[in-house]
Amino acid sequence: MNSRRMRMRATTVEDAPLLITWYKQKELLKHVGFDEGLCLTLEKQTHIIMNQKGDEKLMMLTLLDDTPIGECHFKNIRGASCEIGLKIGDLNYQGQGYGKEGLHMLLAHLFGVLGMKIVFLDVLESNERARHLYKKVGFKETSIRQNAWTDSKGEARAIVYMTLTLDDFKMALNVPFPIV
Repeated sequence: MNSRRMRMRATTVEDAPLLITWYKQKELLKHVGFDEGLCLTLEKQTHIIMNQKGDEKLMMLTLLDDTPIGECHFKNIRGASCEIGLKIGDLNYQGQGYGKEGLHMLLAHLFGVLGMKIVFLDVLESNERARHLYKKVGFKETSIRQNAWTDSKGEARAIVYMTLTLDDFKMALNVPFPIV
């Protein structure tokens, strides 16, 4: 699937070293509660890519010239709903609208191709930047759970649960005609 500046494609085992590099970045992962990054081995990341199940999919976000800049995923498909996540892993491309564009692509795929009716996610309460982005594309905060997760420093963190319906997505896009 393509957008104006980006492409979304399936991950391959060749992407594993780059994903590991991104996941080790403290600056990238501190906003999701991993202040020291993640320590995944090449073998573990390759295993994750090779053993994706039907209800979970890790996708790469690339520029139109195939330069990888991020990743997105969906998982926990339950009927016509699923959970998502997205990261612009190349820090040079953050703050330029690529996250929003990638999120639109992922949601268009889920609602338009896979027939989802509801998409949900969770985000740390302290991650204001991500919460703002999700609200811009139509997500609504449904609940906040205090002390829901303990981070790598042993600190209890609050998690915000957010939901997006197909109708809310269409309204946020201001599309006057049916998308699906």
